[in-house]
Amino acid sequence: TGDAVIDVEYTNAPVKGQLKIYKQGEVLKGFDKDFQYEMAGLAGAEFSIYARETIYSPDGQGDSEGNRIIRFEKGALVGTIVTDGKGKGTLNNLPIGKFYIKETKTGDSFVLDPAEQDFEITYKGQEVAVDYVTKEIKNQRQKVEIEVLKKSEATKEPLEGVSFGLYAGEDIVNAAGKVVVKKDELVAVEKTDQKGKLKYSNTIPHGKYYLKELEGLPGYLPYEEKIEIDASYTDP
Repeated sequence: TGDAVIDVEYTNAPVKGQLKIYKQGEVLKGFDKDFQYEMAGLAGAEFSIYARETIYSPDGQGDSEGNRIIRFEKGALVGTIVTDGKGKGTLNNLPIGKFYIKETKTGDSFVLDPAEQDFEITYKGQEVAVDYVTKEIKNQRQKVEIEVLKKSEATKEPLEGVSFGLYAGEDIVNAAGKVVVKKDELVAVEKTDQKGKLKYSNTIPHGKYYLKELEGLPGYLPYEEKIEIDASYTDP
């Protein structure tokens, strides 16, 4: 006919999802008669992302036998995230479907959270190319508890009113790497109660310490030896 024929080819990109994780926890800030903490992002935390359900190709394609193409089987590992220095991490190109997050490694001095956190990538209309999901995850600081029981060597009875000092056995640094308590610096002083017991505050961070008896009772010889305490963090 002499008419020009123009073929126009269109392609459609599938909707994709992006998961952002922001990991936070209490980190040591400073020391002023007591240890001070603040909330901050935690670096080096690791998360695994799994498929909560079987996830199929979003374009409806099938294999040679007409079965829908599976992207991820239920329970399959989809990807991993490791948080950066600000406690942030991202996983891109997630297909539409339901997923869950499982923490596999936490930052030093924090308790690993075994709970699974669900999220979903959804279709939000033909003009939305990426579904963004953000999860803020907070972890509990692993606390140090130091207790002392003071008894009479002769009678085994508890001794009330004996004073002990807790000292730093090494330099204690904050989250920024600054020394906030120098080695051999006095951290806290407590006295034994009626049961001969005393307990130091759970604000004490991980590290090495030692105890010294500061004030005994009339009729008792002073205990002059250092009591070494290793409260260093160990991976739970």
